[in-house]
Amino acid sequence: MRNISVGWWLVIAISCLYWLPFLLAKGMFLDGVCNALYAVNLAEGTASFWAPKSNYIGNPSAWGSAPLSIYILSVLYKCFGNYFFIEKIYSLICGFIQMALIAWAWKLCFDKNDERGKYGWFPCLLWLASPLTGWCYSNNLMENSMSIFTTSSIVVWLLYLRNQQIQYAVAGGILIFLALLSKGPVGLFPLAAPLVFMLMNKNIIRQRFFYFTFVQAFVFFLVFVVVFSMEAPQTFLHQYLDVQLRPALNHQNGGISFEIILQLLLALLPIFGAVIIVVLYTAIKKDDSLLSRNDKNLIGLSFLLIGLTASIPIMMSTKQSKFYLLPSLSIFSLGFSLLLLPALKKSMDLFDRYPLRYKILSATKFLSASIIILCIVLCINNRGIYSRDKALLNDLAEMQTLTGDGAILRGPWELNSEWHLFSYLSRLYKIKICMPDSEIETNYYITYSGKSDKVPSQDFIKIYSGNKFDLYQLASADNFHKRKIN
Repeated sequence: MRNISVGWWLVIAISCLYWLPFLLAKGMFLDGVCNALYAVNLAEGTASFWAPKSNYIGNPSAWGSAPLSIYILSVLYKCFGNYFFIEKIYSLICGFIQMALIAWAWKLCFDKNDERGKYGWFPCLLWLASPLTGWCYSNNLMENSMSIFTTSSIVVWLLYLRNQQIQYAVAGGILIFLALLSKGPVGLFPLAAPLVFMLMNKNIIRQRFFYFTFVQAFVFFLVFVVVFSMEAPQTFLHQYLDVQLRPALNHQNGGISFEIILQLLLALLPIFGAVIIVVLYTAIKKDDSLLSRNDKNLIGLSFLLIGLTASIPIMMSTKQSKFYLLPSLSIFSLGFSLLLLPALKKSMDLFDRYPLRYKILSATKFLSASIIILCIVLCINNRGIYSRDKALLNDLAEMQTLTGDGAILRGPWELNSEWHLFSYLSRLYKIKICMPDSEIETNYYITYSGKSDKVPSQDFIKIYSGNKFDLYQLASADNFHKRKIN
């Protein structure tokens, strides 16, 4: 039991190392900033659930973003206020919920009195071993929310295998629909879980499989039809298909891409390392017990196949990013953990006979506790600093002191694709940028640093010279800042 306790200490310490030091710092991956911006607009009433909006003047609609994860985040803004660290705290909460679900799924793979069911820290540790896990839950991605629903749907399937109660199939259909609303079709992969389990585990009664599958699919399609038969959801669905799904499935620009397979291998590289060590040890020592064929190995292989159903279909899309793999990582961690369980159990049995085991366990707990405390101190100490995009964020902060919140800046066409600039200004200061052809009146003009030739008139005087951007103001403006930069 002491070994199990230490395992959880390690899981919590690694989680803190991933997410606490820069929890209150400014700076985030672009998608996370945009998701936060959409959620803020929803919280403030300038957007609606079925019509998410950015603050981009040229095209404010954000039809390519599934609405549920945005809505959940918007509730936090309504409850606690529009602070830049709310979205990071939300990601942190998603991470800990996901670990709880992984541990729950692990426990359901064993009989109630099986001691191995208490090793839920092991799949959590493998899940944290992937660098992608730490990165995703630091950057407010929609996959963070969707993973909760997809993993929950796997949990209810395992609950059904244990209890054979109809409500679990109903819950599974609803959870998969919520996953769909959180990110899109990639959230549908849990529909394949019962089929994979039945093919890999002959002891599952086929009648139970068909019963669960039918009810789950029926509930999913029933909810889908009812929801999207209404006007607002139907409009959103048509727009989403045109803006997001059809372009992603259009292979005219290159066909099927295998890049996502490489990303998956890199994400799972630490776990593959553990598997290779076990295989080599088995070959050298000729200890077949570490790779014996048993029911838990078959369940582990089932999880690996389910993880592939979540990952491989992404090849069909011409739009690929490594964080699309996040929902599959929890499933892979469960699968590999079950395959590595004999090696873990044998290692722990050997460790229990080691004379200095109690000192090592105590030292590990002390080290973990020290890491947790250090991370909390760093979290407080690093509040308000820039964790990424420092030069850009520093420029924007200086400009805000000159323009105030809510200003509108005009810029040259070459800034039209500067999404970090647009998103950070809108998210942090509610400042918008319009292009030269816009009829909106503004006293400010923004350019890349040193690009004074892009300023349309000599009436604009430079009032800020930054690392990445310069800011100009009309000299005739009523609120003209007396801060001319030569």
